[in-house]
Amino acid sequence: AIVVITKIKGVQSAIVRGTVIWSLVVITLAYYIIKYRGISVLGFRKVKKGTAKRVLYYSPLLLIALSPLVAGVDLEEGAAFLFANLFLTLGIGMAEEIFFRGIICNLWLKYGVIKAMPLVEKPKKYAEYAGSPAFLCNNYAMFLLSPMFEPIMGMEPATIYSMVPVNDRKDSVVLDASITNPDMARNFGEYRYCRCEPGHSNNRCWINYREYTN
Repeated sequence: AIVVITKIKGVQSAIVRGTVIWSLVVITLAYYIIKYRGISVLGFRKVKKGTAKRVLYYSPLLLIALSPLVAGVDLEEGAAFLFANLFLTLGIGMAEEIFFRGIICNLWLKYGVIKAMPLVEKPKKYAEYAGSPAFLCNNYAMFLLSPMFEPIMGMEPATIYSMVPVNDRKDSVVLDASITNPDMARNFGEYRYCRCEPGHSNNRCWINYREYTN
């Protein structure tokens, strides 16, 4: 929110965002270390003997990530700009691992494993509400969350200005989350699959739709 309100850019923007993100990371790690005497519950594990070779499987991804350096590095902004963005980028990666794979995924696993869409069979259980919580569907809450748009969804915080007024769209969001999104799981027997023929204008392998009756 500070970055959006003050409209700061460049090195200052990266430092402010990075500091906020790293502060959340440090506070979260400290909380888990104090409460659980470690961070293994967040998915962190000790390095086991013989696992170092597995890291080599990620070397192609590392090469892809470093490929832009082939074109050179623009140092006109100075070393401060480079290290400020490195500070921010590492913070985003750390936050993603902790909050999503460490905390949120573990919360989801408590409810069991549920197949994603499109479904191929009626699930034994499913979420009755699949979407943004109703209490977050307001201008104030979304504005407070806007600084987290980039680390969470890869969107600029300024995207909030194209989303407001959120209040006027709340009913539609809640309708999608409670009716549309879980509809296939709830009424699986009323959906029919058909395979697309080769060369069909729609290149999807499968199409599913619900047959409505009067």
